[in-house]
Amino acid sequence: MNLAILNTQQQEQKAIEEMKKYTDLFREEKSLDQTAVIELKNTDRDGYFIHREDDRYVVEYGCLPDMCRALLLLSGMEHQVKQEIGEKCSFSDFGIMLDLSRNAVLKTDTIRQMICYAACLGYKFVGLYMEDTFFVEEEPYFGYMRGRMTHEEICELDRYAKEFGIELRPYIQTLAHLNQIVRYEQYDRITDTKDILLVGDERTEIFLDHVIKNISECFSTDFINIGMDEAELLGAGKYLTKNGFKKKSELMMAHLSMVLKLCRKYHLRPQMWSDMFVHMLDNGDNSFTIPEELQIVYWDYYSTEEKRYHDNFEKQLPISRRLGFAGGAWKWTGFVPHNAYSILAGGASMKSCKEFGIDSYTVTCWGDDGAEASCFSVLPTFFKDASVAYESQMNDRSFEKLTGYKFSEFMKIDLVNPYLEDGRIHNNCSKYLLYNDPLIGTFDSVVKEDTAERFAQAEIYMEQAASHGCLAYMFNNMQLLCIVLKHKADLGIRIRKAYTEGEKKELLAIAREDIPVIRRELDAFYVAFEKQWKRENKSFGFEIQTIRIGGLDRRLADTARILKQYANGELACIEELEETYQPFCYFEKNNIEELNYNLWSDIVSPSVIG
Repeated sequence: MNLAILNTQQQEQKAIEEMKKYTDLFREEKSLDQTAVIELKNTDRDGYFIHREDDRYVVEYGCLPDMCRALLLLSGMEHQVKQEIGEKCSFSDFGIMLDLSRNAVLKTDTIRQMICYAACLGYKFVGLYMEDTFFVEEEPYFGYMRGRMTHEEICELDRYAKEFGIELRPYIQTLAHLNQIVRYEQYDRITDTKDILLVGDERTEIFLDHVIKNISECFSTDFINIGMDEAELLGAGKYLTKNGFKKKSELMMAHLSMVLKLCRKYHLRPQMWSDMFVHMLDNGDNSFTIPEELQIVYWDYYSTEEKRYHDNFEKQLPISRRLGFAGGAWKWTGFVPHNAYSILAGGASMKSCKEFGIDSYTVTCWGDDGAEASCFSVLPTFFKDASVAYESQMNDRSFEKLTGYKFSEFMKIDLVNPYLEDGRIHNNCSKYLLYNDPLIGTFDSVVKEDTAERFAQAEIYMEQAASHGCLAYMFNNMQLLCIVLKHKADLGIRIRKAYTEGEKKELLAIAREDIPVIRRELDAFYVAFEKQWKRENKSFGFEIQTIRIGGLDRRLADTARILKQYANGELACIEELEETYQPFCYFEKNNIEELNYNLWSDIVSPSVIG
């Protein structure tokens, strides 16, 4: 329906003006003769309640995200609503977390747009995951040349989020995952091993004091996620050499005690990922007690079946009743999201959360290995996760009012990784087949006869979506990736076949005709990818994509030259093609439908990189 709002309060009006900027909620549709005249009433209710009163709809709401969600629901209705409608979130603590640490530091305009979308869907907080990508005054090399967020940028976003009643939250690391700073000698000194800080060292405490102090100065919330996940090698490096062996639980609890002391110093309310406690339990160590002031979060996005989540809640609730959950919107395995899988996994985990009385739910959006996917590519997951959380009557037309795209049209983006009609499985073949070396052919064995055809079909879907809307640039990027892949996916197979059969004319044709076409298509994709990156992210970090895609282009050029030299008799053989070919075996699971392999450094070559 078309919306007409009566007599708004100042904060309501501010939120509505921003919604007009980023969504189609208030764009009048001439095809609809129904206009909803709306009166807004801020009450102390939990959620929102819509009812008819004479010639208008009255929307009673408890907070601004509830108001925004109510307006989104009404905008998606094609006919007058006769019955009363009420929704409330199943979780008192419900939000999303954006990754700003995997080379792509989102621009403030991008985060503002995402805050608006989050509010319209009824999320109550937006988290910013920043390993070293925020400015710390006392640590000039912390996040240097990484596009780190300034105090001013964070403060501006914090103020903007408040206009929607959204809490902007910091997610940082205080133990592991600080791999980008260890190249500096001053930080290497306080590194235990790999990316893990040296516990028990006074310099570590001074460093973390600086980090937490600066966070407290630019976020208005008293919430802080202190990370401390995936530190399995804790105490196994410099600490072991200096102090000898100590139980991991002793080191964890001593370090946690120090970090909590700093949180108290800066009046912050800490949250931490739970996996290290679970690892200790799995290793038979239950000698620790989790402090009452700490909330722990069980994170899991790896199953569409409820049983996995049930089993883990039964394991983790006994160690802390202050347990939250974090699911995921899969955008971290390359250029393409896994919305269908994310939606099924989110539905299963939310159902389990409700059954176990878990009151805190976060949808994470990681960006592993270069953050290649658009942050907006997982909007369908945000939409459906919110619908499950609100046990909603909202229809898919509301998604179109939010984004400008039909839900079914947007979901086709998943198919740029083919064979995903069944949302219970996922793969990232669009990444590993892009970077698959044409002579080494690590991933050639997983390619199927119809793989190129699948990419061609996905290209058509992406071309249609790229013809309109505010995310046309994203779909165009996906379209151009499909064009590359429909020609490159089986390139190595065709080269090896022609070589094995002695078809030098075919090798010359591939070198003179096919590879130049692929290189031109790759260049077009690179231009579109850079456009997407620069539109959504700061410039920093894209140099890695330049190196990757530029390296691929150079390798294609070399391959064409090598094929010509062999066909012309200048080379007696092509050494890579003389090797007896072995099928893909990095993982035992090697069918294209379910194979996810995300590390560029391992995809491109079995040789050492770095």
